[in-house]
Formats: sequence, structure tokens, C-alpha cells
Amino acid sequence: MKILLVLTKKFTAGGGQSHIINLSKGLIAEGHEVIVAAGSGPLINELRTSGAEFYRLHFCTSINLLGLIVQILIAVMRLKPDIIHAQSGNAMTACLPVAKLFGIPCVVTYHGFSPQTYNDRTVSALVPKIITVSEYYKHKLLQGGHLKIEQIVVIPNGIDFEKYDSPISDKPKGNESVLAFERNTDKIIYISRLSKEKAGCYDKSKQIAQVLSAMPLVYKEIPSARLLIVGGGDAFDETKNQAEVINRKLGIDLISLAGVRYDIPNIIRRGDVVLGLGQVVLESLACEQATISLQNGVFGGPMTPEKVGTLEKTNFAGMGGRESPILAEDIITVLKNRAYYLDLAKKAKDRAKVIVDIQSIAKRTVEVYREVIHEHRLLKQSAISTALLVFAMLGYKMGQYFGKGRLK
Repeated sequence: MKILLVLTKKFTAGGGQSHIINLSKGLIAEGHEVIVAAGSGPLINELRTSGAEFYRLHFCTSINLLGLIVQILIAVMRLKPDIIHAQSGNAMTACLPVAKLFGIPCVVTYHGFSPQTYNDRTVSALVPKIITVSEYYKHKLLQGGHLKIEQIVVIPNGIDFEKYDSPISDKPKGNESVLAFERNTDKIIYISRLSKEKAGCYDKSKQIAQVLSAMPLVYKEIPSARLLIVGGGDAFDETKNQAEVINRKLGIDLISLAGVRYDIPNIIRRGDVVLGLGQVVLESLACEQATISLQNGVFGGPMTPEKVGTLEKTNFAGMGGRESPILAEDIITVLKNRAYYLDLAKKAKDRAKVIVDIQSIAKRTVEVYREVIHEHRLLKQSAISTALLVFAMLGYKMGQYFGKGRLK
């Protein structure tokens, strides 16, 4: 099977990009051919190492929606895939018209951003299956009232555990000096995209603020605690300024920022505890590191084998951030009992391997592909109905863009 994965973003550091690399490797191991269409970026070489082909998209924003559609159309004509798998709402908007015009089935993955992009009658009519990464997100999609429950399949993001078994030496690393912690410090690593985005189930600004606000509380109890924030985005400068305010107030370099990094496993291993959501939680557990999920409620906090068992419910993301006093208590508890939580992390990793090893996730994804292809062959639409659906979708999406702002 020839599979075209489409991401209308640059192929740089991010959970979606990491997911595509992992999924590509799993699909190729299952004997399929994978082409990834996306914007250029530093992770292309890693993608190619997995065995996937890279097809560059030059316009990767909803402002250039028509340009995106034309590029996808050209890609499909050249590559002749058996199925298209769009990895975002913007990719879905660009891929569905092309898929319908060429009679190629198209699957969409919903990662948690902008559920309103998916919740309309046109999408419901055009999309045979939406893969979402948790039961929580499935519930969010169904709230719109247009999608049917049988259209949505829950498959969490998988991870290639083998990649984390040893240090990585072939990644672009960046400035090593920012990773130089003081001696005899308790090292807290927070890995996240630093974004101002408030879309769908996410409020990144709030999450960042909660982590920053927790640190003075941790420092009061454990003066040796230090926080390193790893990640970039449009909120980087703002986050840096907030960190500097806290540092000046306390008279110590409590919080530092490393920016975008690609040697994440190496950074995780340098820490004493890792904070994060989604893919970061899995990456940290794969390194057998003490890990705190930033989710609110019982699903968040220090990771245990039991919490790993809830992965398909939450994907360790999207249920609201952990309030600062609670997060501070989590960090203090883990740092004071690190050996215990390291042992739990190893057991949690073993549990996660059963649930989200990339090969099992790839197999489940292929099952969806085959089901969609089979149904597509049985229910081929007439050229007229296809054209009507395509124009209806384009008209709706263009109206949505100009009326409500940028699509996510």
C-alpha cells in the first residue's frame, strides 16, 4: 500500500512531526510505502532514515489554502497513493477536495486542535474515518453533533521505544552551554512548544504560566531545584521575560530556557524529573525517567503504571493544566522520593510498550486504512455528487476562514 501522510506545517520540532516519523517507521516495517508531504525542516533527515520519502510543500498556511490544494493535487498526480492521511484540520481542508476528485480515500487524524474545523456537515459527509488520539478528544468531536460515532476511531500516538534505548549522537544539538546545570542541583526539565495558542482543548499560555508559577514554591522547599525549559515558539520571548522576572525576584537563576532542541532523549537523561504532556510523557518514560504529566486531575501528576493504562482515555493531554500549587507538590514529592519514582517509571515504560509500541499502533492504523479502502470501493460516488461535495466544502471553508479567522 502506498500511503501519503500530509502535514501542512514545517517539519521541525513538534509532537505532530515526531508522531509522523514514528508512524512512518511502523508502517514501513509492516511492508508499506510511505511518502510524507510537509514543509521543509530539520527533521527531514530523521524521517528519511526511517525509510520514508519526503515531498516538500512550499505553502503551509491556511492563507495559502488554494496554493496548498494545488500542491496536494500535483503530489497526488505524481505519487499516485492508495490512501491519503491528513494530519491536521488544515491538511484535511486541502486534501479532501483532491482526494474526492481523484477517487482516493482520505483519512484524517485529529490531534486536539480546533475541533470546530471538523464539526460541520460537509466534513461529516466527506470524511469516512477520523482517527483521534484519545477518548477525550473523541467526545469533543462528537459534541458538534455532525460527526457519527462510527466515523471516529481512537488510536493513541505510538512511540519507537528502541530509539530511546541509547544516547543519540547524530541530531543537531544547538548551544550546549544552556544545558550546563550547577553542581548538586535537582534538575527539572519542562519540554513543550512555547505557544500563545488557545485552540480547541489547548491553552498553552496557561500551561506555561502554571509551570513558571510552581517553581518559586518548589524552590522554597528545595533550594537546589532548577528548571530548564526546552522548546520554541511565538511565546518564547514572553516566557523568557517571565522567567527573568522570577529569577530577579529570588536573586538566583532558578529558570533557564534552552530553545528548540532535537536531542530530546539526551536532555531527558540529564534531568531528575521531566514535565510535559502527550508525546513528551511517553518519551520520558521511554528513557526510564521520573515523569510528571501536566494534565489536571487524577490522570496527571507523577506517572505510574496504572496511569499509563489510561492512555487511550486522555493521551496524557488536553484536559486542562495542572494548577501551580498541585504541580509544585508533585515536583517536591518526586524529587524527595526519586528512586521510588524511577522504579515506577521503568514499570510504566513496560506497560506503555504493550499499549503504544509503534508497531502495534501502525497495525491498528493499517486496519483503518484497509477498512476505508474497502468501503470506498463499495460506495463510489458519482462525478456530479463528488463535485457538489467538493465545491460545498471549499465554499464553507473559505467562508469560515474569512468570517472567523485563520483555520488551524
